[in-house]
Amino acid sequence: LPYTVASGLFQPQTSSRVRQNEFHPNAGFDAKYGLKSNFTVDLTVNPDFGQVEADPEVLNLTTFETFYPEKRPFFIEGTQILRFTTFGNDFGPGLFYSRRVGTALNVQTPPGSILTHEPRAATILGAAKITGKTTNGLSVGVLEALTQKETYTFRDSLGTSTTSTAQPLTNYSLVRMKQDVWGNSNVGLIVTSVARKEGLPAYTGGADWNLKFNNNTYAVSGFLAGSHTYDPITLGEKEGSAGKLRIGKDGGEPWLWVISGDFTSRRYDINDIGFFRRPNDRGIIGDLEYIDYIPGDIIRLYYIGYNHHLRWNFDGAPIIREGHARVLFQFLNYYLLKFDFGFDSPAYDDRESRGYGLYRTPQKYFSRIGFETDRRGMIVASLDENYVYDFAGQRTSNTQVAMTIRPTTAMELQVKLGYTRTRNMEGYVN
Repeated sequence: LPYTVASGLFQPQTSSRVRQNEFHPNAGFDAKYGLKSNFTVDLTVNPDFGQVEADPEVLNLTTFETFYPEKRPFFIEGTQILRFTTFGNDFGPGLFYSRRVGTALNVQTPPGSILTHEPRAATILGAAKITGKTTNGLSVGVLEALTQKETYTFRDSLGTSTTSTAQPLTNYSLVRMKQDVWGNSNVGLIVTSVARKEGLPAYTGGADWNLKFNNNTYAVSGFLAGSHTYDPITLGEKEGSAGKLRIGKDGGEPWLWVISGDFTSRRYDINDIGFFRRPNDRGIIGDLEYIDYIPGDIIRLYYIGYNHHLRWNFDGAPIIREGHARVLFQFLNYYLLKFDFGFDSPAYDDRESRGYGLYRTPQKYFSRIGFETDRRGMIVASLDENYVYDFAGQRTSNTQVAMTIRPTTAMELQVKLGYTRTRNMEGYVN
């Protein structure tokens, strides 16, 4: 599938950037080739993702990076084989975050200087991947990608022009394998590397498992991962590790339960090719649920659940102490009514102060009530009302209404409207 494209960039002059009138012709291609019947080779050369849906603008005032989902076709196909999730749901984040390949670039220039050339993103020169599954249940995924060296140019107050590197020539590599065992269970391995021509390399690796017993009633899952990187300032080696073990009763009625423990060491760093928000913590999570599927005169089923989450950093400071309860009723007409209540006990935030010690978080409570019509219908409507307050005076209220319309089985229209108001937002002040 070859392509050609022409684009123009026109920006007025500002106090930090010269006027830009740029024209960019471009060409490349995508290719797909079948190796026998169960393996596929995907190849892209100088890809153009201009037609891909843009990310929404996010004003991030937290200490954590914003996670954006992948939308580029080349990286979406075969992700179920390449995926190695650590914390979160089945879609990430994890040891491989494809948005690192061809990432957006933000350059910093000295005060008083003027940008004369700025790259928007790292250009992908080419990428290839092989994905498939053998008849013995072994899933294999291999990916290689190369991005070109990107430079930016600025002019100082004396008129001297300087060119610096925004990102060096970089090669991304990944090998992922997962073996089916015992029918519905599997174990897997992953190895990744990032090699830079004028920079420091980074390596990660890990093993994961998902073992099911007694007709999928019980499950033992988890992962163990490690990273080997270099400090960009001291150039010293950094080695870190992370892991998680989850044991639960996921099937059978009416009681379900889960208990899990996890940790991430201080020097755990996978963000050269993966995505992870913060190291230096360890925690325990417990879930207990009760589901009654026996219909009554009014209620078809009801659900009661409670989740408790405790977390500390490796200095011993508690950073999360929260509980969350939920009650759900499904009526005979399949309408849903949901109630949620939760609390955050006082703890410490070791990130909000931006390195100036621990910030004491106040006691917090939240409540929610939600209503939803029959999800099987042509028109599905929902209403949610949330309220949060804490002992420091913060109050947050949120109302959201939504409607889904399905005129045909192949078409769906969603409309959502929400309003949120926060008063007396608490935060750290030095």
